[in-house]
Amino acid sequence: MSSYIYQHGNEPVRQSHQAKIMHEQSLHLLWEAGLRPGMSVLDFGCGTANLDFSIASLLGPGGKVLGVDCNPGLINLNRKRKQGLEDGNLFFRIGRAENYTDIFQYDITFARFLVAHTATPLKLVQNMQGLTRNYGYIALEDVDISTMRAVPHNPELEVLKILIKALVHYYGGDATIGSQLGPLLNASGLRRVRAFSHQPAGATGPIKQVPVFVLESIQPTLLQLGLATPEQLLRLSDGLKKLAEDNHTVFYFPRIYQVIGYNNHTLKLNLPKQSIAWQPGM
Repeated sequence: MSSYIYQHGNEPVRQSHQAKIMHEQSLHLLWEAGLRPGMSVLDFGCGTANLDFSIASLLGPGGKVLGVDCNPGLINLNRKRKQGLEDGNLFFRIGRAENYTDIFQYDITFARFLVAHTATPLKLVQNMQGLTRNYGYIALEDVDISTMRAVPHNPELEVLKILIKALVHYYGGDATIGSQLGPLLNASGLRRVRAFSHQPAGATGPIKQVPVFVLESIQPTLLQLGLATPEQLLRLSDGLKKLAEDNHTVFYFPRIYQVIGYNNHTLKLNLPKQSIAWQPGM
């Protein structure tokens, strides 16, 4: 069982805020993976696709970007947004990363904030391997939700952190998986694995709105599963809005872990079987 927990509220706005926070660092990761004009990129969990539009512009008419997401509403919004673009190198499809198939292989296969929401991380990476050409790269980004905090301490943010972790766990995922991305790529047989980490923070701007939008996105599911009452969520929402308005409090986004790995099919065939026995916590 696995499910993406952020399905309600003004999800496109939440993702747009998040994309602004992540944009430069995600592009830097892809450059580290060899992103150059004329290449092809597959983006799993593309969301509002702000990053994909930037990648498509960088790759030029000789390149190709395919954004895949399980949310049909977001895919339809992305398709409307791309109408009228000069370069026909950007495409969108509905699908799930774990079982997505394609006759085309890509130079770079990428997934941001997706691994935490799957019950089978190794299966996800292995499917990405099959969609990546030999000598191409796989790039992943995800977080450890336990590192999210505010200074000074904010009790409502601590409650939100507990709820997110519980909800992701309920659907079979792991909201703290960020630090395990490197071992995951190693276990899948990828070579030249490199890891990076950073933690955005701010006292003002879009980053301070993230907790409010996150709660709005997961609130109906929390109620449905009985993880919180309407009264509790109302108090939590009020506290998070006050946090967003308080310019004297710094919000620290969950620490973001980034990894890239080199896909060499020839080397992978010679790996012993036990090399792919990855388990969370390795």
